[in-house]
Amino acid sequence: MHGYEQDLRKFVLLLESEAIQNGYLMFINTSINSYIMMGAKHDQPKYLMDLLENSTSFEGVLKFESDLVSPIIGKEPLNCWSLSVATLTSIMIALPKVQNEKRNKLLQSVIEGFKYVRLIEKSLDVHKELVSSTNAADFLWVVAELRREWLDMDLQKIARVSKSSKETLQILANKSEDILKEFTSKMNGNMVESDHNNLPENVIIANSMDKISNTLLLVYEESYHSASDTQVFEKLSVIIADIFAACLINLPHVILMKCYSSSIEEREKCIKEATRLLGESQDITKDLWKREIPNLSPGQSIYIDEWRALLKHT
Repeated sequence: MHGYEQDLRKFVLLLESEAIQNGYLMFINTSINSYIMMGAKHDQPKYLMDLLENSTSFEGVLKFESDLVSPIIGKEPLNCWSLSVATLTSIMIALPKVQNEKRNKLLQSVIEGFKYVRLIEKSLDVHKELVSSTNAADFLWVVAELRREWLDMDLQKIARVSKSSKETLQILANKSEDILKEFTSKMNGNMVESDHNNLPENVIIANSMDKISNTLLLVYEESYHSASDTQVFEKLSVIIADIFAACLINLPHVILMKCYSSSIEEREKCIKEATRLLGESQDITKDLWKREIPNLSPGQSIYIDEWRALLKHT
């Protein structure tokens, strides 16, 4: 314990001529451990952890969007983890013939995971390049979670009337295409020059749905055509689990940033938050770091497109 106390000294701010007593170091150590244990005991994201058990690789990060699907708008907004997760979850809500228990469990896991994803994006997107996409993701997710809707479409109604997963995907693909074509027609061919950071939220949301639903239609024809709707649901669950797994690799960096980058006045609060976050997420991150992690810097790892670019060449 004494060695650990020695390590703690360099993290304590002292005024000139002040000395720190070992007893105070023990108090700090005990306080930190109590917050870690509190997070580990009370805030474990159990549904998310169950979902992550379906993930054994990061393949889903590559699978959910295909380069074979051409964008309708000229200059696409940057993709982000939260928008991809929210779009895929919206699709899964709309899949037919899936037991409510399975669907509700998936939603609970995404609810637990989404807060970590947004924390990661807010903390690590230092250049604010993802703001437009993450704002769209926030809007999309609130509507999907609370009303089970994608924009103005009732996802539960689609699930009731669709005869197959393919039909659900086609309905969502058609709607997103209509939104994007209406937008591009209003732009009078000036889409290439427009700033992708200033696109309307519904266009960003529709672009994500267009790319993902059409990708899944291609996959459906290739390998899902003989699968039941429940099996399609389970395959998409693995893709979401892979996306969460890749994004959550960033959590330790977020925890460190909370400890180091806050002002002196806010540091106590931030360290409490960081230690509690460490406690509730330590089992997840411990398992994830057993995997072979792509060689990305923290500045790259925040971007899902950086992951996709690297995975394409591995």
